Amino acid sequence: MNNNLISAIIKRLRHKINNNKALKIILSLVLICLIVYEIHSMGGLEPFLSSLTGQQQTTTSSTLTTVATEPTEAPKPKELVITMLDVDQGDSILISYDDHHMLIDTNVTEYYGNVKDTLTKMGIKKLDYLVATHPHADHIGSMHKVLTDFKVNKYYYTDCDTGKYTYENAMDYAHEYAGKVELIARGDKFKLGKDIAFTVLSPVEGVEANNVNNASAVLLLEWGDFNALFMGDAESDIELDLVKNNLIPDVDLLKLGHHGSYTSSHKDFLKASKPEVTLISLGKDNEYGYPHQVTLNKLEDIKTKIYRTDLEGNVTVTVGEDCKMNVK
Repeated sequence: MNNNLISAIIKRLRHKINNNKALKIILSLVLICLIVYEIHSMGGLEPFLSSLTGQQQTTTSSTLTTVATEPTEAPKPKELVITMLDVDQGDSILISYDDHHMLIDTNVTEYYGNVKDTLTKMGIKKLDYLVATHPHADHIGSMHKVLTDFKVNKYYYTDCDTGKYTYENAMDYAHEYAGKVELIARGDKFKLGKDIAFTVLSPVEGVEANNVNNASAVLLLEWGDFNALFMGDAESDIELDLVKNNLIPDVDLLKLGHHGSYTSSHKDFLKASKPEVTLISLGKDNEYGYPHQVTLNKLEDIKTKIYRTDLEGNVTVTVGEDCKMNVK
């Protein structure tokens, strides 16, 4: 069949279609059905239209590129936060890191309000550790309040049973409400979160303290190149023993022993520890005259920066991953 004949047949069919409305409608319906079938077989209208414009491959490649290059949020830098709480004439230190929390001591119930309010404002509902440094009321007098207001995983205490109500009450509540109750002594170690290491430097197991203050739990905190020392009420006898046994490194932060009393802060201990920052927890115009001037003189001699709750209220020390301190 030659080209002229084919052209003649197509021309004749076109003429018949143009002059036959019924046939035009039928062919239109057939065309619509074919289009609907093609859309359905391709999974929808969008792929069908993309196939007509030749953009499906381009669109897919663009989408993959966008997903691959989408920026991810940088991890938030970790911070260690140490707060010396203003509990008047007493001690209470809150240590927080990466949603883990530890409280060292509380004062009597009269001053517990600031402890509870501070923890609540920070959104703290659980304490990894609650530490009773020694059984004096100005350190453990409201332990029962902490144990009932917050979930406590572990309660740490030292071997100094005074037989007095404050000690017995704290221990009763600890056994009832804490997950675990453990005695601590020199050489014990534990971690706050994955990174904050604690070592117990005193008391020595089996060695009876010559007074209750010297039964204090002394804790060394280490995080990278940052060191902090928490002395409870340990006095000069304990400080010199730590120096003699080479247990005192240079520290960035020192929570001074016994509220700045002359019975603590021996010059050899301060020389060995060389704290950049020293914290003193005490009440304004307290009856003991803390901090004693002789202690302040020794602190001035080592050129440490001093922060006091009687003058500044709560004192917060924030330490970054670069180990630099910000105190406010």
